[in-house]
Amino acid sequence: WELKTTQDCCRVAQVLMQHPSLKRAELSLVAQWPDSKPERMHAKSQLAKLKQVVPKPADVLCTWPYFAGFFDAEGCISVPATHVGVALSVSQKQNAVLVALKTFLEKEIAGLKRDR
Repeated sequence: WELKTTQDCCRVAQVLMQHPSLKRAELSLVAQWPDSKPERMHAKSQLAKLKQVVPKPADVLCTWPYFAGFFDAEGCISVPATHVGVALSVSQKQNAVLVALKTFLEKEIAGLKRDR
């Protein structure tokens, strides 16, 4: 699905930016999307620059709800043929997110063992 009206996008961005997100700066820009064409062109340019920013692990505020949502979107539960048991995995192109998730889990669950 996709929101197509600027008003709806602004309203949703205003709510989303109140929660931990790597896209908070982009959401802030969308929440205040300008009316005039020159300002929109400038905002579009700023948005493109923000999409190029590589996050750091410290940028990720990892909590159990964040992890659950991330796992819903990017997680996998599998039964590997190479060993008895199950495996949980997550993938993401932004390494900072994976480092933050790993750090969070190691802090939250004592004695956690992982393959990679």
